[in-house]
Amino acid sequence: MKNETGAAINNGEAVYISGTDLQGHPLITKARANTSATSAGIGLATMDIPNNGHGWVTRYGIVRDVNTSGIAAGSTLYLSADSAGKWTDQAVTVDTGYPFHIGRVLTSDAANG
Repeated sequence: MKNETGAAINNGEAVYISGTDLQGHPLITKARANTSATSAGIGLATMDIPNNGHGWVTRYGIVRDVNTSGIAAGSTLYLSADSAGKWTDQAVTVDTGYPFHIGRVLTSDAANG
């Protein structure tokens, strides 16, 4: 996946495929649950991806080394309607955005979640 957003996409941030570049590489942009267009086809970056750089995104599987402190192990994560690329343990409702289940917290930890 390629990041041409103008800013880095960090490990663990939620992204969606927003197009393709001239070589046919999928372009990614930080996802947000405030519109249906940016809350479909979600994956989590599994590495820091600099602007104009390529990186890996996980749609199914485990993303490691993210800050999950303050969220209990086993909690469900949802795409945030407030901040692009972020997730929350508070369910987004149809009144505040487009509910999208991202996954579950396996380990609550500041560095190894």
